[in-house]
Order: sequence, then structure tokens, then C-alpha cells
Amino acid sequence: MAQPSVHFKLPEGDNASVERPSRMLRKSKSVSLPLRNLEHSGSFSPRNYTRRQRSDILESGEISPMLSASSLRESTMKYRPPALVYLGLDIDDNGYAIAVSDGNWIIANFAEYVEEEEEAHYNRGFATDSRSEPAPAKETAANMVARTSSDGEAEKIAVRTDDKTILSVNDKSIDGSTLEDAMTSMTNLNTSMSQKQVQQQLQAAEELQGDRLEGPMRDRLSQWEDDIITWLKAYSLKRNLKFIAAGVQLQWCNSEWCISTRSSCSNRTSGGKDKQDEEEDSDEEITPKSFPSSACTSKTRIFSRLWLELDIVPVLVFGRGQTREERAPKLAMKVVKHINPNNLFRVSISQQQRVLDSEFIKLVELEDYQAFCPKPQWTLFTNLVDKFRSRGLKMYFFNATAQGGGVAIMRHAQMRLAKLCGIDMKWFVVKPKHEVFLVTKRKLHNVLQGVAPEDQPRLDEEDRACFAEWSEHNAMLFRNVIEDANVIVLDDPQVSGLMKYIKQWNPNCKVVFRSHIQLRSDLIDEQGTPQNEAFRFIWEENEVKNCDVFFSHPIPAFVPKMVPNEKVVMWGAVTDPLDGLNKRLSEHQMRFYVYHFNQILLQQGQEPLDVNRPYLIQVARFDPSKGLIDVVKAYGLLRKKLQARETDEQQIDPDDLTRLIDEKGSVQRTMFREIMARLEEKERRRQSNIPQLVLVGHGSIDDPDGNPIVSEVMNFLAQPECAAFKQDVKVCRLPPSDQMLDCLMRGSFCALQLSIREGFEIKVTEAIHKGVPVIAYKAGGIPLQIENGQNGFLVDVGDVEAVADILLRLHTDKALYAKVQQTAMATLNYDLFTVMNCAVWLFVALELLLNGGVKGDFRYVKDLIAESSYDEEKYCRIKEHKEFKAGSLN
Repeated sequence: MAQPSVHFKLPEGDNASVERPSRMLRKSKSVSLPLRNLEHSGSFSPRNYTRRQRSDILESGEISPMLSASSLRESTMKYRPPALVYLGLDIDDNGYAIAVSDGNWIIANFAEYVEEEEEAHYNRGFATDSRSEPAPAKETAANMVARTSSDGEAEKIAVRTDDKTILSVNDKSIDGSTLEDAMTSMTNLNTSMSQKQVQQQLQAAEELQGDRLEGPMRDRLSQWEDDIITWLKAYSLKRNLKFIAAGVQLQWCNSEWCISTRSSCSNRTSGGKDKQDEEEDSDEEITPKSFPSSACTSKTRIFSRLWLELDIVPVLVFGRGQTREERAPKLAMKVVKHINPNNLFRVSISQQQRVLDSEFIKLVELEDYQAFCPKPQWTLFTNLVDKFRSRGLKMYFFNATAQGGGVAIMRHAQMRLAKLCGIDMKWFVVKPKHEVFLVTKRKLHNVLQGVAPEDQPRLDEEDRACFAEWSEHNAMLFRNVIEDANVIVLDDPQVSGLMKYIKQWNPNCKVVFRSHIQLRSDLIDEQGTPQNEAFRFIWEENEVKNCDVFFSHPIPAFVPKMVPNEKVVMWGAVTDPLDGLNKRLSEHQMRFYVYHFNQILLQQGQEPLDVNRPYLIQVARFDPSKGLIDVVKAYGLLRKKLQARETDEQQIDPDDLTRLIDEKGSVQRTMFREIMARLEEKERRRQSNIPQLVLVGHGSIDDPDGNPIVSEVMNFLAQPECAAFKQDVKVCRLPPSDQMLDCLMRGSFCALQLSIREGFEIKVTEAIHKGVPVIAYKAGGIPLQIENGQNGFLVDVGDVEAVADILLRLHTDKALYAKVQQTAMATLNYDLFTVMNCAVWLFVALELLLNGGVKGDFRYVKDLIAESSYDEEKYCRIKEHKEFKAGSLN
């Protein structure tokens, strides 16, 4: 049976009689492809919309930046889940092509491009006056950068990237697949220019190349972006689709973007058919060598618009084909390889255990971070980036897992930002081993926090031997990386065994050990305790004592006495304002994630979340230190307080009772029905106003305690005292979907963080960033994040009665709730986000390598930066920023 087909035809324009000022003449293109699963009718392309219609879609409330909890409840009443699809997007100088795939079949494909006569005037993307003769291709596509050598003779470097990179110095030419390859070959010529000088000239040339995208070409790209975004919004809404990811390929003839690890631009459309087919069928991952380093990379915002506006993850993939229409479907199919069966992204890790996501996933541009940051902070960051990058320094991070937990969240964002800045930061994770993680979690992590059970066995010789063997195996895997690094950061005890190998193989490498948990230093300092034994195993047996810097959360009590004061610096955990945990979601997107959250609850045998009622939330790993049982106890007390309060309000008015019986002693039926209707309405409002409780968090490969803690919470809910509210408590260990957590946090009435041990909780920062009031225990570094009574509330550890009282006040006092909500958004601390965190690591690296070390003594890194020469605008003295007082809590 023949497959049904869909026919797409692009019209000649919105109105043939209207002259287009942008001169973007497009040819009609028709494509007929197999159609599966989805129904289509009629033509549907970006050019179906007038400019007014396109503007209305771009600015429509359907893609509103914020969504209140009440509107979410109303809009989720009747929700039809969308079909999940994938996007292929191929853009070059003369047009673009879009393909849509359901994972098995291409269900839509079309292309738009500039007419041939128009293309001649653009001359490969560089606009010329239509009344003049176009300049020769070689002349317009090359930039000449002159320099006077030491002997007084002028030297010129010509940079051209039409089909490949060509460099020339005084008529000596070198061809290369990339600018770096050609530059390396250039230094071998008999020239007075050093490699550093050549690199500086190339950077200047690249900036000039980026300038050539200004004017008409930039207008054309902006027009295409609007067309693409408009079409995707309307297409997904009309056909009820959700785009998961987009395989994107940009082919600017004047940038490095089109250069892949396999071939240069010149090879993309060359070679025999057999070779192309062989490479297309290969399972080997094809990723770009790097994001383009020239100024032209910021000339398109298609990546950030896909992510921030449409919640589509842009992935750089490589597809061969003679035309855009051939390449786009391949991109749509290839991006599916990055998605697991649960429609979530796979974390990509190389054979050398390097986390590669930042190499091919580009969510935002530098301009997006700049728009979020205060100007002084951005100036500080760019100063540090320039100094780090100009010296060619390398900084590598090692930890236990690439997914789950605060460390992984910070590192993903940090690597993406480092990639945008062109600095050499890399992130590696150790090979997992369950037996070792049982030791590191239960006999090190939990013991050092003081949350391990009293009967927890201590470290024995078998544990030590297992950890040592595993550490040696990972060290051998990382040997080349270790020998190449200038600075290495070890996150937490799991990777402490690498220290001895780092100092042995690379003595000049500086090592930072970062402790991100609340250490019970009072017990560590006491001889003979399990905490003392566990920390000595890390500090002495694994030689962490040889680290150059000991990073701690900004609480002096977290640092044991055996750590020298001069090595201790302080900095808290951070989050990213533009990742899936914090970016703004539209109403349509929030409905999608609420629906899938409820599907997970149903699969686990729980009642779905009622979006017509408010709910409290605690987002945390299922860990003994997170106080999950206290959260349930506080919620139970709140339910009792609400029930007692509402019982008094449900009493029937005595006057109604007197009017219910007439003079003859008979019941007034009309009055009776009115009284019952009022009582039913009160009961309906009461039921709809009873809050629910949501306990959610992600799992982690290095955390074997997750499932046991979930079972502990469920067993507690099974007790008789919880029977009245058990159905309203949602306990779920979620798959790694950041947007789902973002959605649940944004829609919540109040956020709880009742950790009994805590280092520095980024979920508190995220709640404040969203304007959600927070109630937390006075544990660890949390009091440094909350101004009690202003942007949240602090209570003593274990005082669940006080937590319930505050919840009742927020639930019943709308004025208080609005005040706390507004204050939370107004007092946001910008130090607790990715840009400042990256600046801190750059500062520490520069101090270690250039100035001989970091002045520790429990100093806050921000204070050290303020005293340095890097902070030209005295960032830390800006009054509008909240100042952390390291040492204010003991």
C-alpha cells in the first residue's frame, strides 16, 4: 500500500504587489515525503504569515515568559498531550531548510532561499550595491592584516575561508582544514613572526570577518530567525507537537562552524557517493571541532531562541548532502541518537571519561549571560577570561558523576560558559563502580556529615584496598590528562585517590580540593571518632594534605583543624539562570511537564497532582541529611491547623436557623436549599484550598541511598497518623529532567528546605530566583542565603511546629505572602550564579599559576578578588549586592 504523502509549497510572498525592502526574494520549493503518525492538510510555511501575523505570534501570550500557579491550574483542566518530534535545521549564506521527524519518519520538510540573481549581489553572504559590479570573490572574501616586522619590512597575512582556510605571509601560502592547523604550519615558515604574533593577527582578521556579516546580511539572518521561530510556534500549536531537540548545522562560508572533525567545508559536497553513504551509516558520533571563535558566531541567535523561547535543545550535528533539503532530514534523524527511550538527553562521555555535552550542545549566547549579570560583575568576568585565555592555561575538573547532585549541575553550566568564552576548561568523571560508591557514600560522605546510623560499620582494610585499586585504575585512564593540566580541581572524597598520582606525574600542576558538604569538624577533631578516621583516610592516606587550596563553603565550622588555615578559601554553591532548572517556561510548556509528572506518579501507583489546588514542595536528593521525614511531619501539622480553623468557619449562622422554620413550624424549602448551597460552596472552596505536598529529586549514580530513603518516607506515610493526608503527598524520584523540576518549583505555593545537614543549598537560590517563599532550617550555609522574614523564613533544626505555623500564616495572609514574594525577587544575589562562579575559578587558577598561591586564612574568594588587580571597577564594593560575611556563623 502506498504511503500517504504531504505536499508543501512555498508561496511567492505575502503579497506579490508589495516590494520587499529586505530584498529577500525566495523561490518556491516543493517536497513530497512519506507521512506517518500525524495528519497534515494544506500548505504551512513561515511565508504563510504576514509581518503583522508573525509579530503577533512572536509576542503572543501563548509563549508568555511567566505563568502564575492559578493560570496553570486553569489551563491544565483539559489537556491533550502533544506528540514528541525532532527538528532538523540547516542554514547557510543563501537560505535554510527545516525537517521534522517523529524519530522514525520525516513528516515535514521544506526550504527557503535567495534567488540566484539576488545571490550574485550578496557574493557568498557579503552584500554589495545592486547598481555596481560585484567585487571578485577572492577579494571580498579575504581580509588583509598588515604588520611591520623587526627589520622594517611589511608582512601581510591573508585569511580566506570560502572553501578552506588559506594563510599567506609575503606570498608564501599554507592551506589548512582549520585556522589552527594553518597557523601551526605558518610558524614553520622562515618568518620573523612568532606563533603568538600570528595568532594575534588571526584573531584580528576573524573580527574583521565577523564585521562583514553586518548590514543586509545581518538583517537577512534576523529575518530568517523570525521566520523559523514563528513557523515552529504555529506549527507545534496547530498540530499539538512538542519539539524535544533540534539538530542544527550552520554553514557560513566565512567561519569555522562548518569545519567538522571529519572534513573541511570543501569536502562536504565532494567525494564519491560510496564514501558519503559509508560515513552516513557509521555509528561514530560526528561533532564539530569547536564553536566558532570569530565575531560572526554571535550574529545569529537561533540557538538561544530555540532554547529560551521554544524549549528545544539545539544540538550541533553533521549531515551530508548536496542541498539543504537533503541535509535537513538527516539532521532531524541524527539528533534522535542523543535521546534515550524516556525522551531525555543522554549525557555524552568520551572514552577518556570526559563530559562532552558542552562540545555540541549550545543553549545560549554570551549576550544572554551579559544581559542577566550586573555590569560590574560582567566586567570582572571578562577581565579574568582575557587573562586566562591569553596565557593558554588549562584547568580540568574531576568528580564522581556527570548527572545528579549540585556538583554536576554547576559543572554543566560552567563548561558551556567556558566554551562560549574560548577558555580551556574540561570536565572528567571517574569510571563508576558500585562497590566503591557504597563505601564513599555510607562510610565517608554520611559519616563526615554526621548522618550515618550509629551501627554503621567503619572503614576496614578491604574497603581501603578496593578504593585504592579503583583510584589507580582511574588515574591510569587520566594520565595523559593529568600530565597536560595546569590546574586540577578534585570535587569531594570520591576522587581524592587521584591526588598522589597528580603530584607524581605532574609536580608543577596546582591542585584544588573542594569540599561541598557540611563536615562535622567538631567530631573530626576528636580522636577515635568515625568522623576522625574517615577524614584522615582522605587527608593523609590519599594525600589530600598536598593540595594547594582547600575550598569550603563559607562556614568556618566546616573546616577541620588538621587543614592548615593558609590553604582554606571559601565559596558557596551556585546555579545557572539560563539552564533548564531556572529558565522561564511558557504556559504551553508547563502544561506539558505537569502532565508527564502526573504520568510518572500514576506509573508508581500514586494519585496525580491536582493542579487546581496549591502545593508545597521540597526539591532535594533522597538523602538522610535532607530532613524528608520532618517535611512530612510539618505538613501533617499544617493540615490539622487548617482543619481546626475551617471547622469554626463552617458553622451555620443562627439567624439562618431561625428563618428556616416558619410561623406554622414547617421547614422553608427554599431557605433550606440556599443554606445547603452555601455550605456546599464553602466545602468546595475548602477542599480546593487544601495544599498538597510534593517531594521530588533526581537520582545520582554515586548515591546508593536514594531508593532506601524513598522507602523510608513511604513507610512513614503508611502509619495511621498520616492516613488523613497520605493521598495528598507525592513522593517521586524523577528522571533527570531539569525543566520538570523548574515547572514544579514555579507552580508551587511555598518551597521547603528542611535539611538537618547542608553545605550551601542551590535549591534555595533557585526558589528565591523564581519568587517562591522558602522555609528552611538553620543548617549549614542556608542562613547565608535567606534573610529571615524578608525573602524567606528560618527555623531551628527539628522545630516542625514552627514550620507549620509559618506555612499557615503564608496560606492565610495574602498580604504577607505577596510581600515575601516581591522581596525574594528584589533581593536576588547575583553572586550565586554561573558567571561569578566561573570568575572565581579563573581567579584562583591565575593566582596559583602567576602569583605563587592564594592567600587563604578562611578568606571569602570575593574579598580576595576585591583586593587584586583584576577587579578594576571594585566589584565587591557595589552597594546593591548582598555581602556574605564569611565567618558570621560558627
